[in-house]
Amino acid sequence: MALLPTTIVLLLLKAAWASHQCSWDPSEAVLQCSLAWQKSPSALAFSKHQREATSTLKIFCTENDDEKIVSTDQKSKRLTVDYEGDRRRRESNFWPHLKSLHIQDCPLNAIDIDFRGRQHRSRGDILHDVIKPLLGGRTLSGLRHLALVHAAVSTNRGQVDFSSSLWCEVGSNLVSLNLSSNGLAQVPTSINGSCKHGYRHLEVLNLSDNVMTDLDGLSSSPQLLAPSLTHLDVSNNRLQVFKLPNNMSQLKFVDVSENKLTSSSVLGALSASAATLQELHAQGNQMESLPNLSTDDGGSVINFDNLVVLNLSRNAISQRSELKVGSGHLVAAGFKALVALDLSHNKMSLVDGHLFRDLSSLQVLSLAHNQLVELRPDSLAKLTRLHVLVLSHNNLDENGLADGIFRHMADLRSLSLDHNRLKSLPR
Repeated sequence: MALLPTTIVLLLLKAAWASHQCSWDPSEAVLQCSLAWQKSPSALAFSKHQREATSTLKIFCTENDDEKIVSTDQKSKRLTVDYEGDRRRRESNFWPHLKSLHIQDCPLNAIDIDFRGRQHRSRGDILHDVIKPLLGGRTLSGLRHLALVHAAVSTNRGQVDFSSSLWCEVGSNLVSLNLSSNGLAQVPTSINGSCKHGYRHLEVLNLSDNVMTDLDGLSSSPQLLAPSLTHLDVSNNRLQVFKLPNNMSQLKFVDVSENKLTSSSVLGALSASAATLQELHAQGNQMESLPNLSTDDGGSVINFDNLVVLNLSRNAISQRSELKVGSGHLVAAGFKALVALDLSHNKMSLVDGHLFRDLSSLQVLSLAHNQLVELRPDSLAKLTRLHVLVLSHNNLDENGLADGIFRHMADLRSLSLDHNRLKSLPR
C-alpha cells in the first residue's frame, strides 16, 4: 500500500505529459513534442524540471495522428505556450541548458504565439515572432544546433523567407544548421549576410530538398560557407554548377546528389578540401565523364588521399576524362584510400587496365546497370582487397570475361553477374 501514492503521482504525471503531447527522455535530455494541428488554438505546456534539464527540444506538427501537415490555406493559428511554475516571473532563462532546437513540418508563417497573455503575430520574421517567444524570450546565441525543416508552408500569407534580424545572434555559436525542404531558391541575405563574427563555428550545413539553381549567393558572400565547415549537403536541388570558396579546406562529407550537374568538375570545386574529403555523393546528376581514378603522369594532380566513399551512380558516364580547373591543367587523382565506389546506372561499355589501377584499397565496387560488353583481363588486377563486386544488368558474355579474371580476389564475398549474356562462368 505504501507504493500507491507514488504510483498515482506517476500516472498523473504521465497523463499530464500526454495531454501536452510531449515525451521526455531524461537519459538523453531530449524533450519531444507533437502538435496536432487540426486543433486551434493549440497549446504547449512545459514543466519547470523538464525545461531546466533539456538540452534538445524537438517539435513536430501533424495534421492528425497519421499525416504530417503539408499546406494550409486557413488563417494563422494561435499557439499558446504555458511555462508551468513561472507564471509570476517576468524574466527568466527558461531553458538554461538548451543547445539544440529542431522544428519540423510546422507552418511557421502561420503561427501566432500567445505567451503570458501577449500575442506575438508572425509577420515573416520567424526567429523574432515565433521562435524567441516560443522559448520564453531567451537569447538565441546559446543554440549550437538549429533545424527548421519543412517550415516554409504555403499559406494565404505567403512563404516564409527566413529573413530575420536575429540571424547574427543565432549564428554566433552555431555548429549545425538545417534548412532543408523549405522551397528556397536562394539563401536570404539576412542569413548569409555580413555578421560581425559570421558563422565561425559552423561545421554542418544542410540545404537539401530546396529549389536552388546555383550557390552564387553563398559563394560571393560566404558567411554560411565558413572555413570551419566539415559537412555540406545540397542534395535534391536544381544545381547546374557547383562552386565553393577557395578557403573551404576542412570538408569531410559533401552531398550534391539529385541535381543537374553535368561535369565532373565538382571535384575541382573541392580541391581545397582534397586532403580532408572522405565522402562524396554525386549520384543522380547528368555527368557524362568520369575523373581519372588513377594517377596521371602529366599535369598537376589533385590528390584525394583520404576519400573513402565515391558515389557517381545514376549519371550518364560513358568515358573518363581529365579534369581542367581554371586555366591550369589539374588532374583529379590519388584515390588510393577509396573503399567504396558506385558507378552503377551509367553508360560505361568498357573497363580497361588503367581505370582502377591505383585502387588497391577498394572493397566495394558496383558497375551494375551499365552497358558493359568487356572487362579486359588486367582491368581488375589491382583490386586484391575487393569484398563485393556487382556486375549485374550488363551485356557481358563469355568473350567479355577472361578466364581467371576473379582469381586474385581472395577476399571476395559477393559476386553478382545476373542479367548478363553469360552461359557459363569464367574459370
